[in-house]
Amino acid sequence: GAGDQPRSGLLGDLAELAMLTTNLATVYGNLGHIDQAYEHALRARALQVEIGRTDGPTAGVIEAHVGLYGAARGYYTISLEAFHNALELFRGDGQTLWIAVCSNNLATTLIDLGQFARARKTLDYEAPSVSHIAARGALLAARIARMLGSSPAADLQRAAAELARSDDYYIDALLTLERAESLQALE
Repeated sequence: GAGDQPRSGLLGDLAELAMLTTNLATVYGNLGHIDQAYEHALRARALQVEIGRTDGPTAGVIEAHVGLYGAARGYYTISLEAFHNALELFRGDGQTLWIAVCSNNLATTLIDLGQFARARKTLDYEAPSVSHIAARGALLAARIARMLGSSPAADLQRAAAELARSDDYYIDALLTLERAESLQALE
C-alpha cells in the first residue's frame, strides 16, 4: 500500500534524489529563478545530511550550489561557509575540476564583497583541463588585478590562450567585456 513506499517517495534512493534535486536547482538558477534554485539546493543539502558522508563529488557539488545561490540571494555568511565546505570535500577527494569551479564562484562572491586580495588567493588552484573553466579563472584574476590598480594584461592573455582551445561563447563574451574595461574611455 501507500504506507509501504520508501521515504523518498520513489525507490528509496536518497543519493539519486539529492543529485536530481541539485540538478533542479541548476535549472531554476539558469532560468533566473534564484529563490527556487536556493530552496532546491537546501533540499538537496538536507537529503545529503540524511545520507551521510559519500565518496565522489556529490556532497561538494551540493554545498557549492548552496554557496552559489546563497550568494545570489545575498546570504553571504551562509554562502562563504558552503563554499568552504565544498572546497574541503573536493580537496579531500582530489576533485581538481570541481575545486576550480568552486574557487571561481567563491572568488566571484569575494569580489562582490570587495575582498579582492582574498578573491585572488582563492584562484591559486591547479589549472583544470577544461579550458573554459581555466579561462574563467584567468578572467577573474584580470578583474581583480584591474580592481587593485594593476595591469590585467597577462591574465587576459592567459584567458585568451585558454579560450583558443574551446568554443565557449559566454566566457568569450566575458573576455571581450573585461578587455573593454581595460580601455581608455575614448577607445
